Amino acid sequence: MSLVRAPRLSWPQWLRVEASNGLFVLRTVVGMLLALAIALRLDLSTPGSAAVTVSIIALPQAGMVLEKSFYRLLGTLLGAVVTLILLANLVQHRDTFILAVAVWIGLCTAASTWFRGFQAYGWLLCGYTTCLIGFPAFMDAPHAFDIAVDRVTIVSVGIVSAGFVNAVILPLRSTTSLVQVVRRSFVDFSAFLEAATHAGDGARIRRAQHQFSRDLANLETIRASSVFEDPSTRIRSRRLFGFIGGFMFASSRLHLLHRQLDSLQSGGRSAVLSAVAPVLNSFRGAVLVNGRVPTNALEAAPVVGQLDDLLKQLPALDTDRPELVHGDARTATAFASTRFLLQESVQAARNLAALYADLYSVRSGGLSLPYARPRFHSDAVQAAISGARAALLVIVTCAFWIASSWPEGFSMTFLAVVGCALFSSAPNPARAALQMCKGFVIGFPALIACYTWVLPAAGDFDMLALGLLPFLVFGAWLMTRPGQMLAGSGYFLFFLTGLGLTGLMSYDFVGMFNNVLGLLFGIVVSTLSLAVIVPADRSWRPQRAKQLLLSSLAMARNEPLAGLQSRFESRVRDLTVQLIALRPAGTSPDADESLGLVILEMGDAIIRLRGASARLDDAAAAQIARWSASLVEAVSHQDPPALTALDAQLAAFHESAMSGKDGVVAVSLGDEEKVSLLVALGTLRLAIEDFLGEVPHAA
Repeated sequence: MSLVRAPRLSWPQWLRVEASNGLFVLRTVVGMLLALAIALRLDLSTPGSAAVTVSIIALPQAGMVLEKSFYRLLGTLLGAVVTLILLANLVQHRDTFILAVAVWIGLCTAASTWFRGFQAYGWLLCGYTTCLIGFPAFMDAPHAFDIAVDRVTIVSVGIVSAGFVNAVILPLRSTTSLVQVVRRSFVDFSAFLEAATHAGDGARIRRAQHQFSRDLANLETIRASSVFEDPSTRIRSRRLFGFIGGFMFASSRLHLLHRQLDSLQSGGRSAVLSAVAPVLNSFRGAVLVNGRVPTNALEAAPVVGQLDDLLKQLPALDTDRPELVHGDARTATAFASTRFLLQESVQAARNLAALYADLYSVRSGGLSLPYARPRFHSDAVQAAISGARAALLVIVTCAFWIASSWPEGFSMTFLAVVGCALFSSAPNPARAALQMCKGFVIGFPALIACYTWVLPAAGDFDMLALGLLPFLVFGAWLMTRPGQMLAGSGYFLFFLTGLGLTGLMSYDFVGMFNNVLGLLFGIVVSTLSLAVIVPADRSWRPQRAKQLLLSSLAMARNEPLAGLQSRFESRVRDLTVQLIALRPAGTSPDADESLGLVILEMGDAIIRLRGASARLDDAAAAQIARWSASLVEAVSHQDPPALTALDAQLAAFHESAMSGKDGVVAVSLGDEEKVSLLVALGTLRLAIEDFLGEVPHAA
């Protein structure tokens, strides 16, 4: 991520991108042909499904292919086991069996909406494997086990073929990408530090913070994939968790420091700004080595020492500027608060540099710094709706299948279930389903041409592979186009399933068109279900995400303080990214970005206040608890009058504490603790002001 807009690709960059796309096409096509050859050799029932498996798990990086393959195989095995259990108990009860399959698919779809990444994909496979095996096996119960074994074997052939090809044909390692992302993250953090230690340009800081949230989620995704291909990544996992958590914490401390500098500038505290300016200059230089940002973990080691030296110099600020320390109460408070936030920022940057440098080591474990593993938030209501929608769709399509006695009702049911489950968690499910429909439309003429002229001329596998080659290359190329991955997947699913390749081919145009109609009806039904049954594209999802973001403050107020800062920040950043992803195309994300940062500031203040209240007397601690409860309630219900009243109470307490008139604070807390309380009160008041004004924070 960069704080400046990315330039247009130069010719060398464009050639590198297209070369990478060409390798993806090569690996995908070779993997599909290899899977098809093995499946035909083993005389499996649907060899084309093995090739479809390769297209589904086709990804640019080898680690991602292995991770997706692992969860696909795991989901297929679990789905097959559950299917056999259902068949063993319900094979004589058709309607009950359909209901049980619908419930299981609903649960799996809900789980796939709840989980993230390829874990979600594994649950998706659990559900539709039951549909894929269950209905054919129900109609041929004596061969149920054989059908299940055949399905698992087909998936295994596709997985092994894709994994082998991605491992031997110029593989692009996830580990390499992980190293590049980590290095770029530290460079971006240094650029962010340069911007955040100057007053002004708040919009730029806000955009950078949002981009950090997306980059850190991407870093965790690449880390999970790298574990499958490189043992050293497993050894470093704990340190990578620490780096991700340290990156979040350090960027948040810098954001609070930037808010303080803005406040000093707008409040006319030029003396305080002048006093801290040399330290800010030293801070900016301390993250550089020989005048440049470290490009790897080994080079970052000196940064730790330089920031340690800066930390030792910070106490001298008080002795160097006695007129600020002992001047009027407001100036002294502003100076103390700025020094406190500056010290926090330097300490957080120092810890991040140490975590970065520690990545160079190959030993297990890592630094004992208080950063928990990043956690992401999922919406139980959305998961329940997705599961209920999928279960209802199974029942409706099966009822139509039974009533119509349509031979290809199974294809319709299967595609309807797959489409509904696959797109339920997408930011715009109906649009995603339409993308796959686009692939079906593109695949239709390709299917007709191949079925009419290529297959009749293919006397052996070599001729078949040669005839399929241009169609497969086109589909793989389509997957490399921006925004067309789903269209390419739909193309392969429609084309290869429609061909109905087997060891002994029979050319039946009527049967082929029936199969094609089943596939088309299935994807249309799934698209309609996503658009009609509690439509996911309507405003309720953004409103729901916004409400979850607002209610996150309850976490800062109620959960145990140990590790709370990291857990709270992970949740808020994740929900902010989700909220922005749900915005209609073409609309500005500024308001949502600002809201996420305001909630972060409020939560940080609540956590600080809770820490301070533990050292206050019962009356003061109870007052802080009431303020926290009022804040959570007012923000959750978006109640401006309640927030205005709370701000007035906080202002009175803040003023008395700044002037030294509040005896409880003066007696109960030490100097650092009192400054921390004052910082929390100041941060909270600024955040409430932003929330009430509904204006993005800017200089």
